[in-house]
Amino acid sequence: MSEEENIDAYLSSREREHRENQNQTDSESSVSGGVYRAVVEGEETNEAGQTPPSTVEEPQPQPQPQPRQQGKRASIRKIQKSMSDVSKQLEKQTTQINKVSQAVQGLQKQTKSAQRQSELINQIRSQVNQIQRQITQVQKSIQKKPSTASVRKSTKKNTSKKKKK
Repeated sequence: MSEEENIDAYLSSREREHRENQNQTDSESSVSGGVYRAVVEGEETNEAGQTPPSTVEEPQPQPQPQPRQQGKRASIRKIQKSMSDVSKQLEKQTTQINKVSQAVQGLQKQTKSAQRQSELINQIRSQVNQIQRQITQVQKSIQKKPSTASVRKSTKKNTSKKKKK
């Protein structure tokens, strides 16, 4: 049984109860009205407090409150429709959230990759700086050695010239 059928069954049972209560109050009011008329107007009453059937006016049946119940059903249908609309919206939003979460996961992976790359770049920079320092040290040491080497060469040339003489 669907939810709508459950609601219709519930409304039908409430409607029957309402009619029974209405009929009961109608019969009570007609009895008390008859007693009132009998006392006030001087009519005779029987043991049950009712006027004889010939003198009792039949109460006019009151119209059933159909518009009210139709309004209830209409409002229930509106509520059901809005609930189904809300559930559809929830489904759409859930799919959108899933898509966004997938995109975020992709971005997280890219971010981790970028972080690794930046770490590698920093390591490479530090290594390049270290190599540059070592190169400058070697160049300085080379610049110092030629001056001592040129002195040695010049002394060797002088000694070789002396020997030739």
